[in-house]
Amino acid sequence: MNALRTLPAFEEAGIGREDADDAERIGMLAKRSAYWLAQWERLYEKTRPKPVRCYVWPGHVAPSYQTAGAAGADCHARLNNQMALMPGERFKFPLGFAVEIPDGFELQVRARSGLADKHGIAMVNGVGTIDGDFRGEVTALLVNLGDLPWIVNPGDRIAQVVLAPVRRAAWTPVKAIEDLVPTERGTGGHGSTGVR
Repeated sequence: MNALRTLPAFEEAGIGREDADDAERIGMLAKRSAYWLAQWERLYEKTRPKPVRCYVWPGHVAPSYQTAGAAGADCHARLNNQMALMPGERFKFPLGFAVEIPDGFELQVRARSGLADKHGIAMVNGVGTIDGDFRGEVTALLVNLGDLPWIVNPGDRIAQVVLAPVRRAAWTPVKAIEDLVPTERGTGGHGSTGVR
């Protein structure tokens, strides 16, 4: 029997069986609403901007998003003078800011796709990782893979950063490679699955 229908408080308040049924339905709707609200809040927490404290060198600017949907925030070259990065040359560009990365995150330094396409500018190490405990100036180690010198002016947007979640591994050594769970792929790597 439904507990709501036998509560003396309902009877004293003049609430009949139909009213109790309505109250029960409202209670169920409230529970469902609370569930979906919690789901939405979890999703919002994952997508809302994460506060990141940063120190910006005097006369410089913090990383900034250029469009509403941009994943990477553009970073500016902190240079005193114009410089040319010659073909095949690499240079560690200072970006004019230091960060305090939240626990559970890393800051990835990446090349800008427009510079890669037009001038052949790439990150020497593919993607740079700024660890959470690093407090120095963030830099971008760029290389010119193009055929012409690349001219960089102070304040040019030359790289981008992405704040990304990171999970540390708890490494568990095994005695022999055969102790690792076998897979269909096995030791095949470096294009072993083909191109089609």
